[in-house]
Amino acid sequence: MKLKPEIRSMEILNTLFRLGVVFAIYGFIWAFIELGIKLLRSGQPESTVEHYLIKGIKYLLLCVVAFLLTLENGSDVDFYSFGMSGLVLVLYFLGKLDKAQQRQVFIQFMTNRSVAPSKTYNIWGEISVITIAIIGYILLFFYPDYAFNGISLWFKESILSIEKTPIFGWIFKLIGFFFLVSILMKVINAFFLLISGKMLIQTRGGFRKKDADDRFDDFEELN
Repeated sequence: MKLKPEIRSMEILNTLFRLGVVFAIYGFIWAFIELGIKLLRSGQPESTVEHYLIKGIKYLLLCVVAFLLTLENGSDVDFYSFGMSGLVLVLYFLGKLDKAQQRQVFIQFMTNRSVAPSKTYNIWGEISVITIAIIGYILLFFYPDYAFNGISLWFKESILSIEKTPIFGWIFKLIGFFFLVSILMKVINAFFLLISGKMLIQTRGGFRKKDADDRFDDFEELN
């Protein structure tokens, strides 16, 4: 039996909202993991290899957790949810890539190129970890048993527990709402860009000199 269009639309919005909440809580948990890694490093600078190894693990685990949430009755893969989650993951990772590039441009602009770009930033490294994570997500469709491991299940249960917490759950659901709006804006812009060559919703690009005295908000989308 086919779902009615309005039911399918609500299912799409619900999937986007739920993933926004999951991404936000996952980023919250991972922030503590990164803090622990920094403490273990004892002030030693992070190498490029270490940076992208950690980021690759972070992205891959996020894909596994997102995959676990697409399973019906804990075992059957829902192809529709799998495809929707995969598309959102791609958009999310591309957004992270764009923000990493913007940060490098900002640093070079504010320092008049007197300071070299971050040694840990590498465009091919960014693309590689995203590609590996997405390939890993696709492979889980054919080998779902690999998603069931102690680490990924711990992340899933922790996320679901935090989501049910009265105060924190409400905060992350609010973030999930903004994530939903962000994804819809990107889809709308892409649609109008294809049909008219122009984006419907213009975003402010570049940096102005007068912003030099303003505080730079290093806010990333859901971490």
